[in-house]
Amino acid sequence: MPLRDDMFVPPVNPLPPLAGLHLHMVGIRGRGLRPLAIVADHLGSRVDGCDLYGDIAHRELVDAGITVLAGHGEDHASGGRIDEPHLVTSSAVPRELPEVAAALADDRLHHRADLLAAVMASRPAIGVTGSHGKGTVAALIAAASARSGHDPLAIIGATVRNFAGGVRLGAGPVVAEVDDSDGSLARVTADVAVLTNSWSDHPIFGRSLSENRRDISVFLENTPRSGTVILGRQRELRAMARGAQAPVLALGRDFDGRTHTVSRSGEVVRVTDADGTRHLVETNILAGNLADDVAIAFMSLRAFGLSGEQAASSLAELSGISRRLEFVGESSGVCVYDDLGKHPAALEAVVGELRNRTSGRLLVVFEPFLHADLLRWRSRWIEALAQADMVIVLPVELRQSFPVPRRSPREWAAPLGERLLYIETRTEAADAVSALAAPGDSVLIAGCVDDLAEVSAWVLERL
Repeated sequence: MPLRDDMFVPPVNPLPPLAGLHLHMVGIRGRGLRPLAIVADHLGSRVDGCDLYGDIAHRELVDAGITVLAGHGEDHASGGRIDEPHLVTSSAVPRELPEVAAALADDRLHHRADLLAAVMASRPAIGVTGSHGKGTVAALIAAASARSGHDPLAIIGATVRNFAGGVRLGAGPVVAEVDDSDGSLARVTADVAVLTNSWSDHPIFGRSLSENRRDISVFLENTPRSGTVILGRQRELRAMARGAQAPVLALGRDFDGRTHTVSRSGEVVRVTDADGTRHLVETNILAGNLADDVAIAFMSLRAFGLSGEQAASSLAELSGISRRLEFVGESSGVCVYDDLGKHPAALEAVVGELRNRTSGRLLVVFEPFLHADLLRWRSRWIEALAQADMVIVLPVELRQSFPVPRRSPREWAAPLGERLLYIETRTEAADAVSALAAPGDSVLIAGCVDDLAEVSAWVLERL
């Protein structure tokens, strides 16, 4: 699994049973480790952690009573503690950190995937992976499982409105989003393994698409014979599941989902079950490929034992996911939406969805996340944004912690021509798009950094 030199995935190191285990999370405030820390605490581990931003309280960690130390040091790994903890990291943590080096030398270092594998091994589990859509599908499954009385333990990499966070601490089966960025998902086993799609993603990691797909194939092959593998619509996914020992169900071949009707904040999706039975599924969320996501979630629930009627009726339970094509509000006849916009294909689907819903013009404010994203996918970003009537482009997100060996051209979006505005700050972008918008128009704010959501609130205020 080759990665950039400043990234590090610890060797496979399975964890013992979690109850009573002492875990120290390095980078605990991060999107990948924070939910796992809360879950491990819930399952009986003694959890603490450290973070460069440990002096800034995080509500979810505070509510769980988890201690967070500011900065890093070898004493986090031992240093007079009664017991030496197992350290859990993500691949964003370099091996040179003193506590990481000490734990690696003592065989007490684990990747977050080792911890996720231990959580999912403790109960029946559904694991959802893919380049995009995995959070939406996992949230749909978790909320529907809760409504149907299965009391799931959910681990989602986004804020789910139903759960007021990315975690639901239930006594039932595990429903988890499984990250595919660094290849570590090959360590994880799920009873129902779901793959939404697979594209070249995360260029910052330096891994090829074929390397990424090889590790995803192992994740699918890990599914036991008694389980089920569920695939999205991409034909390439079927080849990736060729070695799976469990039955494989593919969207568009064995089951299907199509948009039936739309509303401002949801859709009715017509789902065709594997036996040919059709169900109308009401939803209260939006997504770039919502019909596909709903159909995959439906089939996952069916594989986990729900009837078609139960699965169809329970999928209306999900009330929203933060920054996943979120309808923020309407003011002066203008609808405002917010989205993560993390990959050109995902953004293209989101822009296309809003294009179909908008009677007037579609205006997009886009903040690129990484120079590597623009250097690799410049033409694809332009194709996605070209569906809009006006595009405001902000500079590349300035707080990125990754090194920048080569910067993208400042005028990267020039082919958008007269529909393009370059603007330097978020507040200026909010001013500009509010002044341009007219009744009947829609405004989309798109970009990977979570606090970009503040721009959509500013636009509503200005409108």
